[in-house]
Amino acid sequence: SIQLAPLRVALRDFDFKRQHYEAAVSSSKSLEWLNLHESTDIKSPSKLRFTSDQYFLLYETRYRLNESFDSLEILTDVSLSKIKIGRVKKDRVESTEIFRNTYRYLSPTIPIQSKTTEEANQIISAIEAKFQVDIDAIKDWSFGDRSEKTRLLNRDRRKALALAVKPYTSHEGKLAMAKYWAREEAKLLKSYLKDGLVEINRMIQMDLPDTKSVFSHKKDKTLPLYHKDFQKLSEKNGRVILRYIRVGDGRLCSIDVKNEPKRCIDQ
Repeated sequence: SIQLAPLRVALRDFDFKRQHYEAAVSSSKSLEWLNLHESTDIKSPSKLRFTSDQYFLLYETRYRLNESFDSLEILTDVSLSKIKIGRVKKDRVESTEIFRNTYRYLSPTIPIQSKTTEEANQIISAIEAKFQVDIDAIKDWSFGDRSEKTRLLNRDRRKALALAVKPYTSHEGKLAMAKYWAREEAKLLKSYLKDGLVEINRMIQMDLPDTKSVFSHKKDKTLPLYHKDFQKLSEKNGRVILRYIRVGDGRLCSIDVKNEPKRCIDQ
């Protein structure tokens, strides 16, 4: 979208995909029981071909700004599948998923950007300058034509001046937020992307070896409740890792301690 254009420019030299891949491989290798033999970065897992029985660990990651553009979100889906090759027909492959979960990182929020008096004054100055140029352009017109055109120009000028002092529209506000993120070549956003990968892999290392069901976790009273629907698994450097324990769920989320836990499940 147009709103994200400043960010795309600022991130053009930032290879998130490569950093994610290297972090995922490193994280997987640290889990010795996984006994990772081979890794690959592929756009479509369906194109992979298996020639022997094995286990297949898949990371699928994407990132985005949230709806209000004030926070970065990284989402990773992890699945572990058992691959079984047909004994007679070698090209027949059975895949049984034995684990799946979702991990979400939410960065600290940035200030909502509002139109400043200085910005409004700059817009007003530009409107007045354009109006004067337009008036000068019709000075040689006939009296009647010039009067009608002047009336129309004044009408448009008044509308533009009224808009200049109003708050940002939704589109303008998101563009201002994107410009904030893009400051200093997106230094803040890049740092949150790097931090987010660390947190995502912390959650995976914490969760993947855990064989308990969501129902068992919900009954576990040794972990403090952070909210009626969340257990606190870890707190470090101003962040908490939470497990969502509503029936049928179990996703993990890393958020700033100042954030509301419900943001972990907001879409």
